[in-house]
Amino acid sequence: MFNTKLTSVAATSTSGYTVVFVGTSDGFLKKVVIESSSIANEYASFAVDLGSEINRDMQFDNQNLYIYVMSKTKVSKVKVFDCSDYKTCGDCLGARDPYCGWCSLENKCSPRSNCQDDANDPLYWVSYKTGKCTTITSVVPHQLQRTTARTLELIIDHLPQLKENLICAFTTEDKALFTNATKKRNGVNCTTPRTDMLPQIEQGKHHFTAKLSVRTRNGPDLVSTDFTFFDCSTHSSCTRCVSSEFPCDWCVEAHRCTHDTAENCRNDILVTGVSRIGPSYRSGPGFCPTINATGDGSEVLVAGGTSKSIKVKVHIIGQFIVQTRFVCQFNIEGRVTSLNAQLLGDTIYCDSMEFQYTSRSPNLTATFAVIWGGSKPLDNPHNIHVVIYRCREMADSCGICLALSEKYNCGWCSSTNTCEVEEQCNKNKEGKTDWLNRSEICPNPEIHTFQPKTGPWEGGTNITIRGINLGKNYNDIYSGVRIAGINCMPFPQFYIDTKQIVCTVDSPGEQMYRNGKIVVQIGDYRGESKEDYEFVDPKILDFNPKFGPTSGGTEIHITGKHLNAGSRIQASINDHLPCKILSTDSSQAICRTSASPGIIEGRLKMSFDNGPREFNDYNFKYVLDPTVEHVSSGPSGQIKVPKGIPAGGIRISVTGTQFTSIQNPNIYVVYNGEMYASPCRVQSDTEMECASPVVDVDSHVIEAERPILLEYGFLMDNVLRVQNLSKVHNNHFELYPNPEYFIFEERVKYFKSEYLTINGRNLDRACKESDVEVKIGNGFCNITSLSRQQLTCRPPSEATATKSMNGPEVIVRIGTSLEYRIGILSYESSNIILDWGENVIFAVIATIVILLLIFVALLVAYKKKSSESSRVLRNMQEQMDILELRVAAECKEAFAELQTEMTDLTGDLTSGGIPFLDYRSYAMRIKTTLYYNGNVLSFFGKKKAYVFLAN
Repeated sequence: MFNTKLTSVAATSTSGYTVVFVGTSDGFLKKVVIESSSIANEYASFAVDLGSEINRDMQFDNQNLYIYVMSKTKVSKVKVFDCSDYKTCGDCLGARDPYCGWCSLENKCSPRSNCQDDANDPLYWVSYKTGKCTTITSVVPHQLQRTTARTLELIIDHLPQLKENLICAFTTEDKALFTNATKKRNGVNCTTPRTDMLPQIEQGKHHFTAKLSVRTRNGPDLVSTDFTFFDCSTHSSCTRCVSSEFPCDWCVEAHRCTHDTAENCRNDILVTGVSRIGPSYRSGPGFCPTINATGDGSEVLVAGGTSKSIKVKVHIIGQFIVQTRFVCQFNIEGRVTSLNAQLLGDTIYCDSMEFQYTSRSPNLTATFAVIWGGSKPLDNPHNIHVVIYRCREMADSCGICLALSEKYNCGWCSSTNTCEVEEQCNKNKEGKTDWLNRSEICPNPEIHTFQPKTGPWEGGTNITIRGINLGKNYNDIYSGVRIAGINCMPFPQFYIDTKQIVCTVDSPGEQMYRNGKIVVQIGDYRGESKEDYEFVDPKILDFNPKFGPTSGGTEIHITGKHLNAGSRIQASINDHLPCKILSTDSSQAICRTSASPGIIEGRLKMSFDNGPREFNDYNFKYVLDPTVEHVSSGPSGQIKVPKGIPAGGIRISVTGTQFTSIQNPNIYVVYNGEMYASPCRVQSDTEMECASPVVDVDSHVIEAERPILLEYGFLMDNVLRVQNLSKVHNNHFELYPNPEYFIFEERVKYFKSEYLTINGRNLDRACKESDVEVKIGNGFCNITSLSRQQLTCRPPSEATATKSMNGPEVIVRIGTSLEYRIGILSYESSNIILDWGENVIFAVIATIVILLLIFVALLVAYKKKSSESSRVLRNMQEQMDILELRVAAECKEAFAELQTEMTDLTGDLTSGGIPFLDYRSYAMRIKTTLYYNGNVLSFFGKKKAYVFLAN
């Protein structure tokens, strides 16, 4: 049973089956089901660790879902089963996996434990051994006219017994239409959907196919098949109708295609379709009324601008058709023209008309139809059509015109120098037309170009001559070509009518320079070239290089005279080692050597058609193929592997042998299936230096700690063993991100010490000091150290560059294409303030400006406040003055009133005399009694006037 050694075994059981997992000595795990004591079947096998023996200890997990498999180098966790890989019942049971069966109710392949209600019916979960898939064996009818509704009978094998009701689903273009299904003993019956719910048939098609499936109301499909809806009315001709794959018939008089002749073809002549079941004496397209060609084929040719009457044969037309009016209809460039037609016997003759079109194309196809009954076309099964052509558009020279197909009847009209049919060529004064037919010869052959221009005097050169009117056929030019008076034999297989002649020229018979015209003689007419053809003597004067690898591929540069002479130039080493010609001109030829069986040397030889040449001064030598032993780059102290950056240009050191035998060595890397190469420079036979290739990858996607590992190798002519060195040397080309150098923090950096330090990132991942160049103006900064984040160099003692205002610019170049502009370096001594740095100066200036602005703002505010206070004080003073004047006026008025009243009072006292009181009363009144005179007491603004009177 097994053709390999078994190294481990693990067994388990499922659903009554014993399953064995077997490991092999070549790293495979096989799955085997035990059928009986003597029969076991392998149902799956896959590689776990190819080429490595599977150890004997294999272990299942607790749920028996995975098995752990161990080899010498790794431990693998392998699924015991995966039923989801199988999408159909056939695939599921066909896998013969004891873990997997078809779950009918859920329409999926799954373990029995994952199948709903699997115990209710044996058909709910079907294993590969105990059951068969549920299938629809037939649908009656299996196809239906789209405009008709029918009940379909579905015969279904192995349908599970379900309590739920079933439905039928018709699915088209992701749209499902549902109808109820009736269970039968051997299947179900269901009706088709309403006709107005069905999708329309696409233009140009005659049917569509729906997926017919049976399912529960909310469940997936239990079983499905295809069902076709067709529509006979989409056919517009009898021939296509009755040839349809569907049961369609043609009503001749009604001129329609139908599926129901009883309804649509009453009292009509009927042609039944080939797909219609049942006997019929008028079945198939042979009984359709048609038009046929008269013998000239289905293509009717008419020269543009001429008139013609078209005629066609008719076939199987009834008497009722004969009695109608016939019309011929032509569609030319979208314009429909209708002409009367007559039926004579079995032929219809259309009235004559002039055929013309407006486009500049050589020809145009016009559709043609014969109409009867007003609008009913007779079938045109052979596609009879009219081709309108213009000779002048198909040929612009006499030779091409006369070489046109005979069916066009074109000829050359000499009076107008155009290609025309004879009736369109104007007559001369004698009443004749200067019109040449196909049997005549064009009078003016012309030679436009020829190649090559030179050939060896030994002859044998194939000369290609191009022009016009170079004969209508090979016989016209068979013996009429001469080169400088020497016969040139044409090749019939290379001759192109009227346009091209290829001939081989004989030797002049003498080894000396000779030149002359190329002449083509056709009858009495002669064509001659404007340039001369030359018979020359090619010579090899030198070649370089003089040696190359045995694998070949060396490009030998040969110098000499007339090295491009002839049509077949070949080169070789010692006759039997070809050197493929890559290019030639009059003084140089380049050829590429083929592989040699060993280390040999030989003469360089060339042949120019029948003229062999040999270089005898020295030989070309095949030497041993080069080998590559070590490839490295990057800083010293790191692992010696080739490294690079996306920008390329990193120096890579290569050691090996036989490097001087290679002309143009290149190093290459492969990224994303694309090769990137860059040139190498040979320093000696054992040493070579290469620039790392530019790789099209975004530097920012590369992780500095995890470089991209690329396959690499060398292109050295045809040497294969230096290619794909990743496998030979068991290492890879490491691609690191581009180094980044930061600009100076100050706009101008002042040189203060012997060294200049430039900061950056990833500076020495792939680069060493020699990969980096620091330029200061026109001088260079001598690099003394390069670390991960800093570069240190010693600037030149003086600024040797063309200075800007502040000093020379500092530029860092890595490789050949990556450049950073760091800033300006000044050699001038800076003052204390400038030593602070530009940022500090800017900060001080900004602070002073801000303080000035604040002071001005405070001054303005103070001025504004002072003006406002003065204005308030002035207003208050004015108000006090007004108040004082008002109080004075009121006091004056009050005093006047008081004075008047006192006068009155005095008058009264005078008449009454002074009152006398006893001492005690007088003393009491004087010392203790205060009288307020209400008439005198008044208020003046905020002041009170008090008058004290003693009674």
